[in-house]
Amino acid sequence: MNVDKQALGRYDNLASKKTVLIACGHPLLEHPNAIRMLNFGKMLKRDYDVFALGYVCDDSQDLSFELDGIHCFQFSFNTNRSVSAKLKKRTEQKQKLKDFLRGIPTPVCIITAASFYDVLQGAIRSYAKEWSCPIIQSVCEWYDKNNDNFAGLMGKIKFLLNRYQLISYNVKCGNEICISSLLNKYYESKGCHCIRITTTVDIKEFKIYDNTQKDSETLHLMYAGSPKKKDYLGNMIGGIALLDEQNKSSIRFDVFGVTYGQAKKELNLSEQTLMELDGIVVFHGRVPHDRITEALQEADFTVLLRPDARYANAGFPTKVGESMASGVPVIANITSDLEMYILDGKTGLICKDESDHSFAETLIRAVSLKNDEIDRMKIEARKMAEEHFEYSKFSEALTSFIGKCRR
Repeated sequence: MNVDKQALGRYDNLASKKTVLIACGHPLLEHPNAIRMLNFGKMLKRDYDVFALGYVCDDSQDLSFELDGIHCFQFSFNTNRSVSAKLKKRTEQKQKLKDFLRGIPTPVCIITAASFYDVLQGAIRSYAKEWSCPIIQSVCEWYDKNNDNFAGLMGKIKFLLNRYQLISYNVKCGNEICISSLLNKYYESKGCHCIRITTTVDIKEFKIYDNTQKDSETLHLMYAGSPKKKDYLGNMIGGIALLDEQNKSSIRFDVFGVTYGQAKKELNLSEQTLMELDGIVVFHGRVPHDRITEALQEADFTVLLRPDARYANAGFPTKVGESMASGVPVIANITSDLEMYILDGKTGLICKDESDHSFAETLIRAVSLKNDEIDRMKIEARKMAEEHFEYSKFSEALTSFIGKCRR
């Protein structure tokens, strides 16, 4: 995509709506945070012309496309280069961003999200000053200092950039869309103008699955994700290993995003434990999203364990909203705001904590459920998603929030 003023000139004559710019330091349509940002755009498109900006760290072509009435632009930026090549590419990227920003109508506000202060944040801040418009920062994470992102010398630099983003830059912006109560309270205590919008879904993109043909003798559990970053998958598998043979044989646990070898190496699970659970725990590795969608058709529950730590309480698991939108209840311990949405025996089952013993106790409860009890929970899970995660439910509140934002 050639981004210059002339190429974007066609947007000079848009309808009389005011403009909102959404800027995200992630690939559009692929990263969960980018999808969240695009849902913000859907919330606002009735009252505003919405432009969305993202970027991807590779040598792919720049993209320009329309999505549900949102004007989307995605830049490429390959970071796997020598230092001199990175600096040259960074200069090109800055110019490309400048050309893009100068080519769109002056926005009423800019909604932006990034985990680290970077070239995108710098350009946005500069143009917000020029346009005299407020920046609204979407905040979804408070990474733990031991996160894999922060390994090595470059990791330490990223850690400092992350902390600057969280405790300085975001506060200077003064306007925050927070995914959790913890983040909302933190930024309110700093005098920021805040709104809490939990994980969001476009409910029409999720199906309710017909499970009448499923194996009624087997409890189907499912996990999809990258546990090395956040989730205690090892405790989930360890909890299954603690069950007696009768309860074990009643369970099938499909794990997506992790291979057998990774589980053995990264989750501190012995080969003997994994061999004993062969056929009960099935590792599928990384698969296309469509395959995960298919697996939800057979799932009775999705499962999630996280520790009672700041990173878990500051975030909110996207997979919970997506699971309930698909009509699949969730087995989890309570972190963040999950207690508002996972209602024990209604939209899921609650573990006392993230330990394998607690998970095993909850699995015994799950195995004892009758099919009609699980079916009722599926209906209630979908209702919860329709009432609390559907993006359109936040449209009025977000529009009102924007009207009160300060520069």
